[in-house]
Amino acid sequence: EYYGISRSLRALGMGGAFYALSNDEYAMFYNPAGVSLYEGRPQVMLDINAQMGSRTLSAFKERDTIASQFPNSIDALAQYQGDPLYLGGGLLPYFLMKNLAVGILLGDVKADYLLSGKEIDSAVDLTAIVDSGIFVTYGRPIINENVHVGLTTKGIARAGGRTSFSLSDMFQGNKVNLNPSDLGGTGFGIDFDLGIIYDIPFFPLGESNRVSFVVNNILASKLSVGSNAGGIPPGLVRTVSLGWYSVFPGADIVDHVHVLADLAEFQIGGESDPEFGARNGKILKHLNLGVEVPIGVWALRAGIHQGYFTAGVGVNLKYARLELATYGE
Repeated sequence: EYYGISRSLRALGMGGAFYALSNDEYAMFYNPAGVSLYEGRPQVMLDINAQMGSRTLSAFKERDTIASQFPNSIDALAQYQGDPLYLGGGLLPYFLMKNLAVGILLGDVKADYLLSGKEIDSAVDLTAIVDSGIFVTYGRPIINENVHVGLTTKGIARAGGRTSFSLSDMFQGNKVNLNPSDLGGTGFGIDFDLGIIYDIPFFPLGESNRVSFVVNNILASKLSVGSNAGGIPPGLVRTVSLGWYSVFPGADIVDHVHVLADLAEFQIGGESDPEFGARNGKILKHLNLGVEVPIGVWALRAGIHQGYFTAGVGVNLKYARLELATYGE
């Protein structure tokens, strides 16, 4: 799992493609120019976000079984060897209106468990990162109504790192420290995102078209402020992303069809360890394709993310919004 500060479930359902749209609170984490295109009423909401790998829950159930029968049932975990077991989640109270978004990220957790080795010599690799911080995003048109520019200013406190321990350590429990602050370190830093969205006039495709350019984590902050000697957490990754967004007319109960494509998150500095979010791999790892079909209060989504198919559904109620997504990474 690539580590990012916070990810939109809406975006993940449509292949992770979001940089040229970003017209909700997640403009604070994708493209800040998107708040200039927000069309809803001012809102104050609490976003509750949770993610889990498809085999994570069953693996933790097996762990409980083995803990009471070790080492006789060690083979029960063999089916998970080499399979990352991911958990993520967080809270985001935010205020959103046209041109402005303000959010307070509370304990956004990302944790990857990986079982390696064989039988009694198996080991568990754990990577965990917890982010908290304040995000202020402002965007508006400049030059003319077709060019939108936005800036996110963020102060981030991060704890986390990576460790390994044997299965016998895990089952004894008292030898394993899973506190992210003790896995690597804690620290604070300030960084910025800069985004541009251009509404293309008179383009012979669909009803409207946009292209975007975003630089995330301009300073590639090392988050070293306030850290202890030798205890610096993973730093931020500076990335560049290009996006395309088109709107096509629908039919019957479908008003419009939204189509998106991103060449996302090409690294140009910052954290170098891929275990902590450094971006690498071939072009397919950066290609995100998605579609969103609004139907009344519902929205159906599908896409391709790093070569994996994704799907999602959302429902917008008067005082709440629910998003579900399945994706591959």
